[in-house]
Amino acid sequence: WNNAFRPYVIFMLAVTSHGAVVEDLSNILERDDANKYVDNIGFHEVGHTYVCEYIYNGRFTDPEIPFRWFDELMANYFCYAFLRSVHPEMADLLSDVANRNYNTAEFTYTTLRQFEDNYFEIPPPNYHWYQTTFIRRVSDVYDEKGMEFIREVKEKISWEKEQTTEELLLELEGICPGFFNWAAQLRK
Repeated sequence: WNNAFRPYVIFMLAVTSHGAVVEDLSNILERDDANKYVDNIGFHEVGHTYVCEYIYNGRFTDPEIPFRWFDELMANYFCYAFLRSVHPEMADLLSDVANRNYNTAEFTYTTLRQFEDNYFEIPPPNYHWYQTTFIRRVSDVYDEKGMEFIREVKEKISWEKEQTTEELLLELEGICPGFFNWAAQLRK
């Protein structure tokens, strides 16, 4: 590992505690499946470490991460890729939950810019919607590119200079078309 001496802290905000998320998901899933879904969050959190070490090459850690939405998307990618290869039924569960319908009219935040600007203020249901949006995109990309997507992101995206969300989306679009349309759907 690069910078292995640097301790990493993997955490979930207290407001998204296991019990609260399970209760929310129990409205659409059997309780057993709701518990399994929440158990997958740990794999997502470990994914953040892979993003920092592999994608960013140890260059960024929280709070210097250039794009929180990209960090969350890639943490979901690592989680999904792991589950797809080792526990495909759990990856299916992530996809099933991600594809539920949300009434975003009740959400204050729905764009990538709002996610960046208000990351620590996003209420749990709204934040969960963002995560499911990332998982839907991850699932589509994984179906098309598999693990090659991770390799190409590592090789083709440079973190040497600051860039805008649009520039990052352009780079992602070159790796796997569909990112512009995906981001446009998040805008009100």
